[in-house]
Amino acid sequence: MQTGQPEEAEKVAQAHIRSHPDNPQGYVLMAEIHKQRGRYDQGHEILQQGQARMPADPVLSMARASLYLAEDRTGEARAIYTALRRSHPDYLPAIFSLAALYDRLGDKRQALTLYRHSLELDGDYLPALNNLAYLLADNYGDLEEALRLARQALRKSPSDARVMDTVGYVLVRQQRFDEALPFLRQASQMLPEEPLVLIHLGKAYLGLGQRAEARTTLDKALIHSREPHQTERIRSLLRQLDGKG
Repeated sequence: MQTGQPEEAEKVAQAHIRSHPDNPQGYVLMAEIHKQRGRYDQGHEILQQGQARMPADPVLSMARASLYLAEDRTGEARAIYTALRRSHPDYLPAIFSLAALYDRLGDKRQALTLYRHSLELDGDYLPALNNLAYLLADNYGDLEEALRLARQALRKSPSDARVMDTVGYVLVRQQRFDEALPFLRQASQMLPEEPLVLIHLGKAYLGLGQRAEARTTLDKALIHSREPHQTERIRSLLRQLDGKG
């Protein structure tokens, strides 16, 4: 798929299904290929085939939820994660995915609870460490706890740009702009078109009084922003630079 050969990718997935019909991975792989090609109905169809053979397999259910999210059918995805929590109470992928979905939908209280539950099951689970740290820093908790979790995530994955961004963001929230800057610069080099990383970097420059660098960074963030609330956030920072905010 990465080299632009979807037909070859499908052959690999089909061969896996033929040789391992009672293994979920071939069905999941084929569904992912269909998802990337925007063929959601075919993705659901192949997962139904897998679930007919393995009705209780949580991996197949997670793949179906992933398809629903790609279709922006969040209600169906949430129902799957909730059902998995009942049938597999300690199944970490479902608990974390439900937390991330609540986070995305704006239910921060539920997200916090489920991120913490994820870490109770695995204290080094990187996605939960990173997301909980970010959420705590984003006005939903203690900044010192946020920094501790973010640094723990960074120790676990020192080359992860999104974790670097979280560490930098927490430091910005603590107004430790000089400490934040190296993390955010590196994250922005690795994710040069990610508006949120650029916003955080722009705020670090602004906090240090480096107005020209802040403007350049925020102008770039504005170019790449696709979400209205994010765009307004960038414009607000630019107005602040102009002395109008």
